[in-house]
Amino acid sequence: FVEFRNKKSKHRRLKRGVPQDGIEIVSNADDCKIMASGPPRINDICDRLNVYLNELASYFAARNLKISATKSSATLFTTNTREVNTELTVIVDGEMISTIKCPKILGVTFDSSYAFSPHSTEICDRVKSRKKILKSLASSTWGADKEALLTTYKAIGRSVVSYAVPLWSRQLCDTQWNNIQICQNAALLTATGCLLGS
Repeated sequence: FVEFRNKKSKHRRLKRGVPQDGIEIVSNADDCKIMASGPPRINDICDRLNVYLNELASYFAARNLKISATKSSATLFTTNTREVNTELTVIVDGEMISTIKCPKILGVTFDSSYAFSPHSTEICDRVKSRKKILKSLASSTWGADKEALLTTYKAIGRSVVSYAVPLWSRQLCDTQWNNIQICQNAALLTATGCLLGS
């Protein structure tokens, strides 16, 4: 809700984003992510996270559970390039957890500036490695026909490129898009039997 001149708006559940000075927890399977946003002072955000993590640790301890510091990490997302290398002081169970610049979450590699460059590089590497499979299947003496190769490419190549594309695609620079397109074209040339161009 919003408060202005001692008047509060109606309450509304947020489906996206984290409100200023807010903490949100998102869980999937046996993992959870704690997200905090706020004013530009990173230490203040870390302090709020540490208070929340202490409360969470107490909650878990009462149920004979424990947060694992060795399996935990922290990442700073910022538009300020001078802050990208900041070591975050986030404490779990009395131990400072590691700060990771490019965490992988549900198969998508994030980076501090949301440019998704590491993710696009990983896509290219995976498509290139799968192109080798297509080349093996496209042998001139016994190889699969063009239709089977295209179906295989869609299953093992295009699926890599299209995974979570709405999340990362709008952030990529032209160079990264071009690199992905070159990898896709090379795989398609192999799948269509144009081996000399691949």
